[in-house]
Amino acid sequence: AAYYFTVCRVDALAVGALIAILARSEGGLAALRKPALWIVPITLLFWAALLPSTGGKYWEFSVHFIYTPVGLFCGGVVCLALTSPPTSLMSRALCAAPLRFFGKYSYGLYVFHFLLYPAFKMGYAALPLPGALHRGALGLTGLGLLSTAGSVAVAWGSFNLYEKQFLKLMSRFGY
Repeated sequence: AAYYFTVCRVDALAVGALIAILARSEGGLAALRKPALWIVPITLLFWAALLPSTGGKYWEFSVHFIYTPVGLFCGGVVCLALTSPPTSLMSRALCAAPLRFFGKYSYGLYVFHFLLYPAFKMGYAALPLPGALHRGALGLTGLGLLSTAGSVAVAWGSFNLYEKQFLKLMSRFGY
């Protein structure tokens, strides 16, 4: 419940909402740049300090305390990214083709990857590979590559066959 229920993960949503509200206030996004310059390194250090308490395992209870600093860190990075000059290193890095590609299909990746993972796991186990490719780090890497490629393919299909149709309707609604 602490991992999946929205009420338990509302901190990241609240950070995004707060940024949206403050961005529309006096000073706009530019006013958020200075606090973000402090929030990003502080939350990164806080996250790094908490990480050993999880033992590197996602099923430990203490891992749930890490998500708040991660949400604050990501919110700070968004503020810095939106207020950086187009020629800055951050702006150029965030405009890189791979990030734009994954950003375009990110919703489909988010929705489908978890649903498809069991099928990828069974499919990978059925492949006629040497035993070493089914175990350990090499096996996890192979499964990761297969599930990533499959999830990207499904997300691409979903975007081009389904989501694009709804995006065409955006011009009919004023925001």
